[in-house]
Amino acid sequence: MASDKFVSANGLRLHYVDYGNDGAPWVVCVHGLTGNAHNFDALAPHLTPRYHVISVDVRGRGDSQW
Repeated sequence: MASDKFVSANGLRLHYVDYGNDGAPWVVCVHGLTGNAHNFDALAPHLTPRYHVISVDVRGRGDSQW
């Protein structure tokens, strides 16, 4: 199950979606210029049986701060 999470880096609040599978190798999904973390909602369920998938909102996109 996907969960929205936030992390602070250099004073910025950045958003990411954690699709889970603790202990598995990580896959980090990064969207293009006009996208957001939820661009991978359809792909992530296919990857989570083998990988711990996270999808980030880059700075200024989605729910991440500028």
